[in-house]
Amino acid sequence: MHGFCSDVVPTLERTSNIWTRSPFEERFTFQVRLHSSTMRTVQLARDAYAKIILHAARFPSSGVNGILLGTPIDASTAGSSKRDFKVTDAIPLFHSQLNLAPMLEFALHAVYAYAQKHQLSIVGYYQASETIGSGSITGLAQVVGDRIRALFPDAVVFMVDNRSIDHQEGNLALNPFIHTGSAWRQEAESSNELRLSPIDPETPKFVVDHIKRKTFRDIVDFQTHLEDVSLDWLNPKLFS
Repeated sequence: MHGFCSDVVPTLERTSNIWTRSPFEERFTFQVRLHSSTMRTVQLARDAYAKIILHAARFPSSGVNGILLGTPIDASTAGSSKRDFKVTDAIPLFHSQLNLAPMLEFALHAVYAYAQKHQLSIVGYYQASETIGSGSITGLAQVVGDRIRALFPDAVVFMVDNRSIDHQEGNLALNPFIHTGSAWRQEAESSNELRLSPIDPETPKFVVDHIKRKTFRDIVDFQTHLEDVSLDWLNPKLFS
């Protein structure tokens, strides 16, 4: 196979079929401003964010992960730069054994093919750990993030903050990481390098309402699709 996981992506070593690091439009609900040498804006669509949270809620005792799809923001738009992009969708992947290389490879090929067909880019990765309060970036998240950066240099990694998943304080339950220098670094409002600005103040309520409705029971990730191919891993009717 060619594309995302072979020709253009850095080689990864495998240990017992587990990935390790090699030596060598929605309605936009949150705007993430990353301040570096050139400020860039990442807009996160309401439904994309909701799918991330519902995926984590669907499997509360397991880690989950997925891929972020998006498109660049037109550089001619006032205030935008060539690095700006919007996350338009989130594709749930797995809810157990997240780092098994063969299955992850297969899923990434499928997502890449879908993105190419629909003129989308793979712009990031998300992951939730099974441990409450564990919002730090994992080794797997760094490896997948590095692979995505080979195609999309400004990719982001979102680690779900399980402590905030109930949205009682109305905050975004994500810890965002960007790659600077030679490492992934968490961006925080206190660092003055990241600002989370809710464009739609009703988004936390939207997510909470769907959690109360138990919409998460209907979410299908790629792993579930492999177990029953009649189920659609794109979740086109999840919020209808």
